[in-house]
Amino acid sequence: MSKARRLCNENTTSRQVPSELQNENVETDHAPKQFRLHIRSAELQSAKANRRLDNRPNLENKMSNAEAWRTDVNAFLTVPNRQGESTLYSAVNVPDQFELPRQVHTNPANNMSDKALRHMQYANSACPEIPYVLHNIPMNDPLLGRLGPDCGWLYPVSYTNGWGMHDDIRHSWWQLERGLMLISNTLLELDSSNAGKEVYRAEKWPEPSSFRYRDAHGQFHGAATAIRLSWTAMLVLAARCSMAIALWNKNLTSGIPHWVVRLQQSGIPSSWIEALQSSAITDFSLGLRVGVVIQPAHCPWMSHVPFYRLAGCPTFVEWGTKPKMLSEFIK
Repeated sequence: MSKARRLCNENTTSRQVPSELQNENVETDHAPKQFRLHIRSAELQSAKANRRLDNRPNLENKMSNAEAWRTDVNAFLTVPNRQGESTLYSAVNVPDQFELPRQVHTNPANNMSDKALRHMQYANSACPEIPYVLHNIPMNDPLLGRLGPDCGWLYPVSYTNGWGMHDDIRHSWWQLERGLMLISNTLLELDSSNAGKEVYRAEKWPEPSSFRYRDAHGQFHGAATAIRLSWTAMLVLAARCSMAIALWNKNLTSGIPHWVVRLQQSGIPSSWIEALQSSAITDFSLGLRVGVVIQPAHCPWMSHVPFYRLAGCPTFVEWGTKPKMLSEFIK
């Protein structure tokens, strides 16, 4: 029996599914009207019929000749600097427009804003899930729609004990956080490949609740800051879930994706699996995600880089100004 299957059997019997996730339907009626997501069984069936994961475009589908070059490996040189040196890059899933990052964030969770997170960043020693971050959140998404398109839409509410997030939204976020954490951890723990081990061991972005969106704050500004930081962390948590699913989305030969089978075996409710299949979290089409710039000498999860490509993430590898770096890395 393979290690992955042994882990799957162990997790199926020992993992506790939170009570909020055991309901037949994903609870989404607790948010205010502008964020309510009515995804009961009938609507999920309709969403599945219109947008099934296994019918979505991916790198293995045929593409028009005009667009096929985007998924090929391309190489380019930057404009020479003052010393007359150009930097060599190779790239796949090239977007229509892009801007290379100007700095490396050694600790992204401490010094990256939600605005910076929506743009391509360097891969460093932490947060391998960032390349999977979505540029935009679809308002009709059965899971992410409850976040709203931007954290600026959410204002603290005054309570007797201080300022905090609206009760309905807080409950909805807490349910979403627990569900995405359980799903991503389940899939990452079950993957025994080098690509899975490297990202599983890497430092992740802190959990949304660690930024205290569930707490009451003495001042409006403190509550607003907690909501903003928690919203950003929720966006990255969704990306972590995409990363975990991408690991199981390879070599799809049947109608049922491998990640669906793993979640079913682990006791995840069918309503959550169906919601994921209709969510942008599992949509790996080109142009949806921010992507990454990789410096091979400083990236501790190089085995995972092919999955960035398979997931449609723009992926740029920076080889520096010395051509011999490329040949040395290949060796």
